[in-house]
Amino acid sequence: MTGTRTSRGSLVLALISLFVGAPPSLRAQEDQWDKHMKAGRKEFVQGMREKYFHAWGDARPYPSFGKAEEEFLAALAAAQAFPAGDLRIAATLGELADAYSEEGKFAEAENRGKQAITTMEASLQPDDPRLGYALVGVALIYTSEDKTEQAAPIWARALAILKMAGGLPPEAQKKLDFVAANLKMMGKSAGAEQILRFLLELKESTGVSDQDLRIALFHLAKAQRGPDAEQSYSRILDIDKRVYGPNDPAAAGDLESFGKFYAEEGNYAAAWPLLQRSLDILQKSPPPAHESKIDKGFDASHLARVERQLAEAYAESGKDREAEELYKRLVSMEETDPKKERVLNEMSLTEDLRGLARVYRDEHRYNEALETIKRSAVGDEVDTSKFEKSQAASGHRPTWSWFCQNELAEIYREKGDLAAAEPLFQKSVEVAPTLPLAPGHPKLAQLFDNYATLLRDEGKYTEAEPLYKRALDTWTKSRYPEHPEFAKTLTNYAALLRKLDRPSEAQSLEAQASALLAKCCAADSVK
Repeated sequence: MTGTRTSRGSLVLALISLFVGAPPSLRAQEDQWDKHMKAGRKEFVQGMREKYFHAWGDARPYPSFGKAEEEFLAALAAAQAFPAGDLRIAATLGELADAYSEEGKFAEAENRGKQAITTMEASLQPDDPRLGYALVGVALIYTSEDKTEQAAPIWARALAILKMAGGLPPEAQKKLDFVAANLKMMGKSAGAEQILRFLLELKESTGVSDQDLRIALFHLAKAQRGPDAEQSYSRILDIDKRVYGPNDPAAAGDLESFGKFYAEEGNYAAAWPLLQRSLDILQKSPPPAHESKIDKGFDASHLARVERQLAEAYAESGKDREAEELYKRLVSMEETDPKKERVLNEMSLTEDLRGLARVYRDEHRYNEALETIKRSAVGDEVDTSKFEKSQAASGHRPTWSWFCQNELAEIYREKGDLAAAEPLFQKSVEVAPTLPLAPGHPKLAQLFDNYATLLRDEGKYTEAEPLYKRALDTWTKSRYPEHPEFAKTLTNYAALLRKLDRPSEAQSLEAQASALLAKCCAADSVK
């Protein structure tokens, strides 16, 4: 980690103070103000280091922010002796708002941020860039609270001012990129998109190069969904054609990202052609002269990753023959790799064996599916590999092992061996809360759905219904709530409701499933 993990808006708001004019001499008050501001900034930086460098943004109390707040309040008290309209008052209010925001005191942060704006509006012209910087800081407070609607007009006003002023300094842009990445990591994609769209429009207004525009679009696309993301990725591919040509490895990387986006949304019919094009380019690209061993390893890993993504897209699109061929190729390479004892290789082998088992399961080749999944790190008992055992001894379980256990359970369920499947499902549900999975992770929803369906088929209706509800709740929290797998869960739950003689509720779920599938099919037809 580097020193870039600083505040959400401190640098932007601090830009205000760069242009503060010299007021009449008020030596004692100036000295007090300066002393408290320096102390407050020192404590604030320490708080940011503790929160983001050591704790990765964990929302717990950090004493340094409280100390910074005290110092900024003392500085604000000293600043009251300054002449009306002195911009140091606005700078103090802005940095106090920052401290409040990092402490989670958003109401106080909003209030102080608004006061800073009011103070500046009384002294500056409406198009003064310092006012634009301050507006960005206040918009960040709302965005960090997920109040994107309230933030929108503030971002728009800041954008209009800063377009005329020629944009933001590069360092401020990096800070905004960092904040957006943090918000995305915390699941606040709407806020991240708002910041990144602001930066994109600001860059477009200043006439940046195609390469810089491509980077800005890429960051934005990663925070978007649906048609908005499609539009951003399409613009990226257009830039690739102009700048690199259609067969450049850079274009292959962007095709891969676009295909991965479609796959995550469940639109596999649109995903696999993009991934296939990416793979074709990478396979035909000659290696650079004098390529190092590290670079060669990276290139091979990249190629395998695209093949893996393509195999999954093929499988989900019903192209089982193509998927089987790719998975077998990957498994063969990994099983014969002399470095196969390494954890990363073991993870890849496990993932590919699981994918191959899934292909066999989809084709009802259950004995082959069982044989394949038992070659992975799971087997019947889980915890069979060296890495699994070391992790189990430390109280941790790798997520990839859990995925394999779920696949094994589902093979048994579809094969009709419910007695073997049920304890595996139960164990997976018990372990799930200990894994680093987001509340809306699709694998969680699929686990609850599959286990509920097993219980339904066993006639255990009262046990099945809560699991179906958990599956639906998980899908609604997903980043892709219109995934076609959601329709499958709705349909399975509706079948249970009909067995419980609740036809009106079942009809409602079936209507939702039909509408969702129709929407997915319509999206596929226009690709």
